[in-house]
Amino acid sequence: MLRLLRIAAFILLPASALAQQTANGPAQANPTFHMNARLVYVDVVVRDAHGNVVRGLTQQDFRLFEDGQPEKIAFFRANTPKPVALPPNSPPADSGQRRDVFTNETAVGESNPMTILLFDLLNTPNDDQTFAVQQMLKFLRSMPTGEHVALFTLTNGLQMAQGITGSSELSAAAAKMLIPKDQGHDPSRTEATEDNLIAAEFARQGAGGGGAMVNGMKASAKYDYSTRSASTVSAMAELARTVKPYPGRKSLYWVSESFPLTVTPRGGLQSQSPEGNMGGKLQKGAEETADLLADARIALYPTSILGIVANPSKATTAGPGDMFFSLGGLKDEMNLLADRTGGAAIFGTNDVAGAMQRTLDESASYYTLAYTPANQNWNGQFRAIRVEAAHGDSLSYRRGYLATPDAGGKESGDDFQRAMVPGIPEQTALTLRSRILPPDPQHPGLLVESNINAADVGFTMTSRGRRQAKLFVQMIAYSNAAHQPKKVPQTSGTLNIDLDPQRYESILSAGIAYRQQLTLKPGTYWVVLGVNDQNNHKLSTLEMPITVPAS
Repeated sequence: MLRLLRIAAFILLPASALAQQTANGPAQANPTFHMNARLVYVDVVVRDAHGNVVRGLTQQDFRLFEDGQPEKIAFFRANTPKPVALPPNSPPADSGQRRDVFTNETAVGESNPMTILLFDLLNTPNDDQTFAVQQMLKFLRSMPTGEHVALFTLTNGLQMAQGITGSSELSAAAAKMLIPKDQGHDPSRTEATEDNLIAAEFARQGAGGGGAMVNGMKASAKYDYSTRSASTVSAMAELARTVKPYPGRKSLYWVSESFPLTVTPRGGLQSQSPEGNMGGKLQKGAEETADLLADARIALYPTSILGIVANPSKATTAGPGDMFFSLGGLKDEMNLLADRTGGAAIFGTNDVAGAMQRTLDESASYYTLAYTPANQNWNGQFRAIRVEAAHGDSLSYRRGYLATPDAGGKESGDDFQRAMVPGIPEQTALTLRSRILPPDPQHPGLLVESNINAADVGFTMTSRGRRQAKLFVQMIAYSNAAHQPKKVPQTSGTLNIDLDPQRYESILSAGIAYRQQLTLKPGTYWVVLGVNDQNNHKLSTLEMPITVPAS
């Protein structure tokens, strides 16, 4: 059997070769014991009667219920913001030296939550996007250096404009992605109102095409909402998967004019449509997306750019039904959506950036509660969560979850492949440190030595006291040229680990070391390293910019 856990590293062979070498051995004969307790995390923001955040509470100040039954709090943490440093991968500004050491170790944590901005161009008409961009830039400029911010845009799909950074300054590439774009699906309030008035006037005067015009416009609105709903559901699910590995509560500011999602009484999300519930495949996907958002510890802040309206209950905007609906109703839907995920709706203000900053300041201090549900019947049904605090008048937290069976390795594998792409935020569930070694006659090309923090790895224990783990590792080199080759250079393999107690204690301090090698043509590359823990489905990725010289 291949003994990987020598402190000396080895050159990673193709996966098939490793599989042959590790197919037989004592590890296969020993029974193992797995821990299968599922924790449900609930992040709680507590406010007093005046809206001020309440700090200094203890576990004894909280009570937690699932479907009305009390649950035992297995884990508790009071989170308060701490000064943060720039990401470790950020070199000094005056450094002109070539970098050869990289890590995905990050200052993002329970006490330093992540802020996510989603600029929704799909559900915001072109003539309203400029104001949205102005408010987003104002919000970014107000944030202190070191805050962890990621920026996404939504057009016909989700795009990451800028990965997690400790700077509020946008890169040139990110700024270009904020340029207003006409998606052609969502008419502005003015356009929708004018179209409706024209159709109504035709119908009132008995004009021949009046009824047909109204019906045609309703059919068009239904199609557009269905299209945008499907795209929005897919984008939200992708975003949740992308940021899930980052620890702690995440504030997601969804900046848009309309929000084609609504909350059902059972706690999932479903798409809006001119005829109410979408049903079928789209509804199921939306409810699963709601669970992904909650499981990723994302608190949604639906942020409307409509500004101040004199009478929201009578004002209208483009939407389902008779093609426009009450802004008061829209506000109710936003509040329900925010309440389900533990966020807050931002609505009815011309200072959108200021309102975003206030909610960010208020939610920087929160409490994390975790429990193992007493009901272990994973039947896919919605479970309602209720939290009570002894010294709080208003609590914001997720209101439930879908009790779906553990997806296991398939979901982990799918998430891993999505993460192995340049520009995607690095996955940090396993701390990974890598350095580029100089080539030599025995190892020409790119040679990378990596080390995994063993404390993050999900080891199982056999009846003989041996610790075992199985890690899938991969390295892919993406060319920085305009077009990728048909076969992208990559190497992968499986690390089968079997340790006696003494060696296990040794690698807890030394880490798990291994080497990977690729032969690359001269050029500039983005090299992505990845580790997928097969036992606990934790993921780790690391991105390294490298240049292979001509000689």
